[in-house]
Amino acid sequence: MLSANGRVHFIDRAWARPVAVWVDAEMVTMRLVAAGHTCEKANQWRLDQIPDLVPA
Repeated sequence: MLSANGRVHFIDRAWARPVAVWVDAEMVTMRLVAAGHTCEKANQWRLDQIPDLVPA
């Protein structure tokens, strides 16, 4: 993730069990909205990450 000062931060999600491939994209999407991105742009980012994911 890119912070306001231009530094890049990686967040390692080390859970004890595997999860569905879309979980990481969903978690980042929520963080993008919380950081001030529009829902539309955050959702487009999510869809770009997992092209086979079809919105409900």
